[in-house]
Amino acid sequence: MGHSSEVQRAGDARPSRWRRWRGAGAAVCLGLTLGACEMAADGGAGTESGAVASGTIVDPPGAIGPAPLPSYAVGDQYVFDNPRETWTVSAVADDRVTWTSDRGGRRVTPRDPLMPSLSSTAADVGTITRTVKEQTGALWPLAVGNEASFVVHVAMEGRAPQALAWNCRVVGTSRTAVPAGTFNTHKVACARSDGLRLNTYHAPTVGYFVRREVTTPDQEEQARSLVAVRTAAVTAARVPEAPPPEAAPAGQADAQPLPPPATGDSPAPAAARRPPAAVPPPAAVPAATPAPQPTATPAPAPARAAAPAAATGTGWTGAGVRLASFRSAEGARQGWTNLKGAYPGLLGPLAPRVVPVDLAGKGTYHRLYAGPFPSAQEARGLCGQIREMGSVCDVRTFN
Repeated sequence: MGHSSEVQRAGDARPSRWRRWRGAGAAVCLGLTLGACEMAADGGAGTESGAVASGTIVDPPGAIGPAPLPSYAVGDQYVFDNPRETWTVSAVADDRVTWTSDRGGRRVTPRDPLMPSLSSTAADVGTITRTVKEQTGALWPLAVGNEASFVVHVAMEGRAPQALAWNCRVVGTSRTAVPAGTFNTHKVACARSDGLRLNTYHAPTVGYFVRREVTTPDQEEQARSLVAVRTAAVTAARVPEAPPPEAAPAGQADAQPLPPPATGDSPAPAAARRPPAAVPPPAAVPAATPAPQPTATPAPAPARAAAPAAATGTGWTGAGVRLASFRSAEGARQGWTNLKGAYPGLLGPLAPRVVPVDLAGKGTYHRLYAGPFPSAQEARGLCGQIREMGSVCDVRTFN
């Protein structure tokens, strides 16, 4: 997304194994971050910019409110680990930001750091261009519960064009510790139609992500963290007159995204097989820097559940646990198929139940439950065993 992700901007370099661009798979590297997958990864330490501060930032503890869309200025720098890489803003025009890497890469991104880069160039990959279409919903200002879906069309020299569907949702807030400091962050969970999962921790203090965690379609886990930052407003050493966080409680999203079902604009199955992940390589996080954990807090607004009679799917009775939410009943049914295939041991004996709910200001969502269980207590036993559920543990009894 944004600068990178085919998500964000602060850059990602890939490990050597991703240098094997197999067939059309190369084109699906969505540039989730500035350094996404176009950076050369020789395993060595990259050059470092001596201008970037090396101290740490500590946000005041407390809940945070909605975060506005950030702005960037020429000279802003973000340094990431694994491998170490510095991304610098070299130009800003309208809503486009140009970034250069000390490893030789270049990207042009929208101002929104959670959207794909528009173009990226690297010596070992060439030039990749991306177009975002069919966008629905909005993440900004970042607030728990906000959700957006879109399709990214990717074109690469000498490769067939590809398209991958994304679904992203602000699922919670957390206090996130990385080498650059400790930040109050919004956690944005994204799912791609080929099975890739991405968690981004955006810190309003620095206007960018401070940590990104990726699970590839092959179930490899990768991460990257912010090491240092220098912008017009802050450096990694301190935050000038940092305002206290808002007193409003941070909400917990009531669902985690799943890959959207295949559509006419989604890539053909052959193109979706094990594409190189446009994500940061595994992060070697210091022992003293714990991985961020979402802060479980009350939901911002209760959902008005439809009457049980309106539920679709099989009509079993008993306790059920929610797996995810979708914008359509068909999407929920496809989500069940995907999840059951990924977790046959856990979901094989169970059946789906889809319940539409009307979320004020957001429209209708279709919640996917698995069951039946003999009791609510047994249903809760599934919580924490399925990654896509995140920290949500919504158990409901159907009569």
